Amino acid sequence: GLRARGGALVGAASPPPPSAAMSHEHQVYIEQKASPIVDELVTACVLEKPDPLVPFMVRWLAKNHPSAQDYLDTMSVGQAERLRQEVASMQQELAEMKERLERGKLGDAAVQDGAEDGAGGRPVASAPALEVSEEDIESYTADEFDDE
Repeated sequence: GLRARGGALVGAASPPPPSAAMSHEHQVYIEQKASPIVDELVTACVLEKPDPLVPFMVRWLAKNHPSAQDYLDTMSVGQAERLRQEVASMQQELAEMKERLERGKLGDAAVQDGAEDGAGGRPVASAPALEVSEEDIESYTADEFDDE
């Protein structure tokens, strides 16, 4: 009969030990396929010390190995990650546009402040601000396309 000893069944058939050829095959696979990727991944983890770790690893694999990105893109989690990256990129672009707009407003104020610095101390004429409403734009674009 079968008896339990230390959590294992005594007398149960155990799998045969791996053959030397199979062990060599495993070793070659690890050295040629797994280790190069895993070593780089572990190095990136050690340098970044991410928390949580697994999402970082998934993103790292997708970023550094095209086949991983292709596979990830087929999964909903990959699509969500791609959308997150796209949103972050758009947010960065929006922030840069706002900054340029603010710099433009500050530049306009500096021009207006210096409007009296013309030749001989005469004031420099400035053009009135152009105001265009959304309705003006819509009617203009509608007129442009109606003519075609």
